Amino acid sequence: MVQEKVHHCNILVMALFGSTATLSSGVLSGFQLFDKNMFDLFDFVSSNILLPVGGILICIFVSRKLGDKQVIDEASNSGALGNQSLLKVFLFTVRYFAPAAILLVLLNGLNIIRL
Repeated sequence: MVQEKVHHCNILVMALFGSTATLSSGVLSGFQLFDKNMFDLFDFVSSNILLPVGGILICIFVSRKLGDKQVIDEASNSGALGNQSLLKVFLFTVRYFAPAAILLVLLNGLNIIRL
């Protein structure tokens, strides 16, 4: 019963946010927040903030929480594929290069730096 009420609340919140994005080219065209209409604001937040932050969190999860052994076991079918050396390069990239590159993308998207 409680889960059903939470589900209905989620639907209501999503409908309200979706409606504002839909109406931003019509009835709500004059309403702006941070110099953007609601559609542009949702686009900016999702593509310039949420996607890079999610990418960094995935890199942290794969490199720190899963660990080398589990990633190599999963991606090499427990050693059957023989791609362990390539996976070590992958792990190095996910651990060091990818978070730094994604951070640069995030900072560029927020107009903190220019690339």
